[in-house]
Amino acid sequence: MVELLFIAHEQACEAELAQLLAADLYAGQVPDTKALASRLAPRLMTLPKDVAVAHPSLASFDALLGASA
Repeated sequence: MVELLFIAHEQACEAELAQLLAADLYAGQVPDTKALASRLAPRLMTLPKDVAVAHPSLASFDALLGASA
């Protein structure tokens, strides 16, 4: 059960876990921790292939520091 709480916390799906547990208990079943863990397992996400990153010039940082002094 602790593993389920950990997974739910890490995946930010505590509400989903609560609903699954409530459904099992309402049906009169003992929650199957292995089945629940597989349903809450980390979801693989793909990262964007091309991300444009603008590199500001160092002079812009100097301007910021000069403005705050």
